[in-house]
Amino acid sequence: MLGKPAAFPLILKKAEMATQDSVVLVGDAAHRIHPMAGQGVNLGFRDIIDLVETVRHRNPYQPINDSSLLRRYARARKVDMFSMLTLTNGLYHLFESQNTAIRKVRNWGLSATNQQSIKRMLLKHAIAL
Repeated sequence: MLGKPAAFPLILKKAEMATQDSVVLVGDAAHRIHPMAGQGVNLGFRDIIDLVETVRHRNPYQPINDSSLLRRYARARKVDMFSMLTLTNGLYHLFESQNTAIRKVRNWGLSATNQQSIKRMLLKHAIAL
């Protein structure tokens, strides 16, 4: 070992702008979320899917680096990105909390996920592409 072990805290980061000029940020370059059940990679996959769809449905004479086209992509990604960032950040803080009332509610909610209907809903949302 060359040096002391280092720790890197898990933090929530989001780029101020997903597009600027001819640059488009996707995946971890656009957003870094807590590593919960691979949702960061799923979010990145959806970035790419939406970018490809945006470019595919553009006017044939419109260049792929057109600012209005790139803004359309950025708008399309905002809701999904915001909801996933909010969810993973909320879950992180929920499981980090030492408050007794929060822990009881958290444990009750976690036990509720054993119901088949809730499992199906969570899985459908988690793997949705």
